[in-house]
Amino acid sequence: ILTVAAVLGLAGATQAQDITIKLTGATAFRAALFTALQSRIPGATISGTSSSSAYAFRGIWVDGATATGLNGLDVRIQGAWTGSAKGVEDLIDGDTLPFITETGAANPGPTDLAFSDVYQDATASSVAATGVDLSPYDNIVGIIPFVFAGNAATVAQGISNITDQQSNYLHANGRIPLSIFTGDVADAGLNMHLTGRDTGSGTRATVLAETGYGIFTGIQQYHNGQTVTVLANGQLTRSSTENFATAPIAHLAYGAHPLGAGWQSGGDCRRDLNNTLCTQPFISWISIGDADDLKGTNGSVGTGDTDYQAWWLNYNGSRYDLSEGVANVVNGKYTAWANEHLYGKGASTDAETIGLPAIVTGIDDYLVSVSGPLAPGIANSLMNVFRGADGGAVN
Repeated sequence: ILTVAAVLGLAGATQAQDITIKLTGATAFRAALFTALQSRIPGATISGTSSSSAYAFRGIWVDGATATGLNGLDVRIQGAWTGSAKGVEDLIDGDTLPFITETGAANPGPTDLAFSDVYQDATASSVAATGVDLSPYDNIVGIIPFVFAGNAATVAQGISNITDQQSNYLHANGRIPLSIFTGDVADAGLNMHLTGRDTGSGTRATVLAETGYGIFTGIQQYHNGQTVTVLANGQLTRSSTENFATAPIAHLAYGAHPLGAGWQSGGDCRRDLNNTLCTQPFISWISIGDADDLKGTNGSVGTGDTDYQAWWLNYNGSRYDLSEGVANVVNGKYTAWANEHLYGKGASTDAETIGLPAIVTGIDDYLVSVSGPLAPGIANSLMNVFRGADGGAVN
């Protein structure tokens, strides 16, 4: 005969009263998740910000328009952001990552789930390379638009568009004659420079697939205005200081990077563009979350204006901007975008069986509610087109 205590014990075993979910992967989507979590966990205790390399939430989950298994539970969500391709690798290998708690205390360990801007086979941890197939546990949680953007010197040259051919020439060389963009022979002695992400980045893989250059083809990149810091895991970062002119324009070539070195975060690319002490033209590809923090024509960030759009370039003649950007993506005219994936690995854990579907639903509900060109992503449920591979046909 079961005692009351035993019955209560069984009930507690079958329904978690609190749950911890650890996530890694795409730096381009961490801001989208952060703002979605603020909506789903109102009044949460939070450590870190939407741009932190690690952040954590704790509080009671409140469902949006759609019911989930997390509603009413005490939820701890911890994120450590390493990039899309690196996140897939970390999920498969069970790598220890530098998670923190909602109090900011270190809480290292393996991840439960991984966000990625690209499909698994667009990473070095492909099914063929690892023998692990994540596709049964792949959930598309939203759409991430990317823009090519220039710095003040690029815009001053009247450059407003980039084509696949120009992009691929730039990827192969890191800097190319400015005349390729302006058509003016007088500019042949000047250069356009590329700054961008490392091989762990889904942003990089998305753009190299989209332009037809090739995800696993080596590229060359440059940086300006700041010396490079090599992190313990070999990834490259820089100070948050933007106007720092003591370091000259230099080739991003540090350590063992056989496909070409790059920054570990889109914020590092943005800082290269925002360095107004740099008088040489630069171009990069960044997410909307970084693109709306460009200084633009008034030379400042965070003033509530929209002049940062002046630094956004058309891609193959099509534009993403505040007036028609979302419509151009949703209906297939603008194609520099990626499916945002949330991968599990088939584990029978609360984090995956309860947490993963709740996060997918919570993000879509949130993105529908804030739909607009500066939203951190576009809800998958709003899309009228689809692509089944990175750089694949949009139809």
